[in-house]
Formats: sequence, structure tokens, C-alpha cells
Amino acid sequence: MATFVPTTNTLDAPELAKLFLRHVYSKHGLPTSIMSDRGSEFTSHFWHSLSALLGIENHFSSAYHPQSDGQTERVNQVLEQYLRGYSNHLQTNWSDLLPLAEFSYNNAEHASTQLTPFFTNYGYHPRFSFDNNDLASPALFPATRSYADQLEQLHEYVRGELDKANSQLAGQFDKHHLPSPQFQPGDRVWLSADNICSLRPTKKLDYHRLGPFPISEVISSHAYRLQLPPSMKIHNVFHVDRLEPYVANTIPHRVQPPPPPPVEIESDMEYEVKQILDSKVDHRYRDPLFYLVRWVGYGPDHNSWEPASNLIHASDLIAELHTANPTRPSLTPC
Repeated sequence: MATFVPTTNTLDAPELAKLFLRHVYSKHGLPTSIMSDRGSEFTSHFWHSLSALLGIENHFSSAYHPQSDGQTERVNQVLEQYLRGYSNHLQTNWSDLLPLAEFSYNNAEHASTQLTPFFTNYGYHPRFSFDNNDLASPALFPATRSYADQLEQLHEYVRGELDKANSQLAGQFDKHHLPSPQFQPGDRVWLSADNICSLRPTKKLDYHRLGPFPISEVISSHAYRLQLPPSMKIHNVFHVDRLEPYVANTIPHRVQPPPPPPVEIESDMEYEVKQILDSKVDHRYRDPLFYLVRWVGYGPDHNSWEPASNLIHASDLIAELHTANPTRPSLTPC
């Protein structure tokens, strides 16, 4: 049974002990053994002494063979995929996403036992689904209905990602033994984000692939030229190992309708701003303050950096960004 606890990379052994007391001991009592990596908080004298006092044996996975803690590795894969798909651009909401991920993981059937962790530990399945009649009630606030729908959809998404992770080991063998895919001009593909710089804070929760982008030219059976947006100032020819075939996205709330036309504001045509994701200062320009904009009806690959002077009709959205992230660059102190 998994417990997802938010913490930081500065965690030390005494802080680890507090988290252990609050999230493990209080729910399950003392374990007889703990499998962990070789992080300094687990190998410290403090933790070893505490474990000996509590009668807990410590086992460590090898630095070069993390498969010895394979169950944790698979859980981490599911969790990273989930957070990557649903965390905001600045990755400030990842800790808020953990409770639903924990519930969904523990309420999903596992291949090794054919049971859910909830049922294995407690002997019953907790209730999750909502009454559709209640959700259809006209007296229900739209925001309430939307939140309930999102909870249920995210629950199903995490269960699906668990199934994918459970079959990943078998898939890894096929990946290294099957011939490379062949693409034609016009095909849309994902581009691996490895070795491509990103402005987002944490690489682990950043997009692992970019696009999809159309193939503009076949260079050879192992190299293709992509049609990249002007904002990506990189060479546009890639080895086939960096590319994956594009399949229509099925993640809840990520299926995009056809892009809408621009709206008319004071006789000028403007595209509608959905969200302001980030800000930066570039002193090469007369107007140095830029905002990263997500546009209504367009996916993340169409996000663009716009000068603040272009966003005079999005002042409320700009204020939301600086209220939630007061350290981001702005025209006036927040």
C-alpha cells in the first residue's frame, strides 16, 4: 500500500523520522524492515540508531541496480507520469495532486495479487464513484460539478497509468528489439525532450516529449526534418530514436477542440488569453517584461512569450500569476 508524502531534497534524518511517525507509524505501526535507496538520510547514524532501537532492519537497493526495489520504481513511474500531466507550468501545485494519486493507486487492482492494496489491507473497497443523478441536478453549482467530474476522471487516469507501468518491463524488451518506425512527410510525431533546455523548474516533472510536430522531410531511414515553431531555436533534423508516433491524446481535459478565431476588441483582432503561466525579463528589448501565454483553444505547443504591452486586456490573469507566484518578475512589486 502506497503513501505519497510531499517533501524536499534537503530532507535530513530527523525530519525523515518525523514523516515516518506521522505517515507510516500512525497508520500501520512499526515495520520489521524498510527497503530504501542509499540516500544520506537513510544511511546516517541517526537513522541507523533509531531503526535499531525500534527493531527495524534496513535494506538498500544498489545504486546501479534500482530494480532491487522494483515495486517502488514502478510506483514512482506512475506518480511522475500523473504529476507531469497535471501539474501547472511553474509546478507549484504538485503536492496538492498527491492525495488523489495515492487514493487511485491504492484502489487499483495490482497484477501480482489481483487485488487492490485497499482490499488487501482493510478487507473492503472504499467508495469513490459519484451519483450521476446528483451531478445532473440543476441546483448543483457548475464549479462543484466540474470538480467532481475531474476527480473521477483523474482517478480513472491514474488507474490506466498503473496498468501501463505494470506492463512496461515487457515493453522495454520489445523497444530494443523491434525495427525503428518509418515516417512519411505530414506524419505527426513526438520529439524527446532529453537534452533540450526548458525554463520550467524541475526536469523530472517537465514534459518528457514535445509536440506533436509534423514531418517536413525524410532525410534518410533514420533521420527526419521536423516543422518546429519559431520559438524553438534548435536544429530541426533528428534521429529516429528521438521520435515517437503521435497518437490522439486521451488524457482528461487535454483533448483540444479546433482552435477558435481571434476575438474583436476595440476594432482590433486579438486571440483570447486562457492563462498566464510565467514571466521573465529580457533587456535586449525596449519592453523587457515578457509573459508566457496559454491561448484559449490551443494546446501547450502553441504557448508563446508575449511582451507585457500586448496583454493590456489580460491584467486579471497577470495579477493571478503574481498573486500565486510573487517572486516572478513584474512591472511593480507584488
